Amino acid sequence: MAESIWQIKELVTKLARQIDAPIEFLPAIGRSPYDAEPHVEIRNGELFYVVVERGKEIRRDKATNLDDLLYLIFETITFDMACRYLILLRTETMDQMPIIFSKQTELMGMLNEEWEIRVQKKHDEIIHRAG
Repeated sequence: MAESIWQIKELVTKLARQIDAPIEFLPAIGRSPYDAEPHVEIRNGELFYVVVERGKEIRRDKATNLDDLLYLIFETITFDMACRYLILLRTETMDQMPIIFSKQTELMGMLNEEWEIRVQKKHDEIIHRAG
């Protein structure tokens, strides 16, 4: 993979602007903040989406390509945005996941139709398992 950290950072910033993502929701690119914030790494030409908390790695997803990495990044960002949206609604609804899932799907669709379909499929699987 020929992607550089700087190219990834530019793409993330560009896509984040499309959905007005708060800057604090964006991952660190190329460095680990070590405080449970996601970050992106390139190691031996491979792309990773990583979360480290208190020096311990709690998540490491290997992306198959740049599109997959961007999906992983924006899956997290849009979920956080959907949760913030729910808080702003101040709803008393007992089942709040449909609201979060709907908003996240909408945001992912604003970025990429394939990501919208992918995240919707993930939501459907979660709902089916919770059954």
